[in-house]
Amino acid sequence: MSKVAVAVKLKIKAGQRDAFSEAVKPGLATAQGESGTLTYIFHHDGMDENVVWFYELYADQAAFQAHMGS
Repeated sequence: MSKVAVAVKLKIKAGQRDAFSEAVKPGLATAQGESGTLTYIFHHDGMDENVVWFYELYADQAAFQAHMGS
């Protein structure tokens, strides 16, 4: 089976980047520990302080679907 890659760009409310970053920490730890999740990375955009990114790589479609259901 093929791996599944996802790149997510989120525009967040102005001035809320730090609060958003703190709020997603528990979910990041959970996602990184899911079976079939190969990579789950969160970072701030270097050009726009109101944009954050998630980069995700899953072993297969089933692992991606499992993550989406968690």
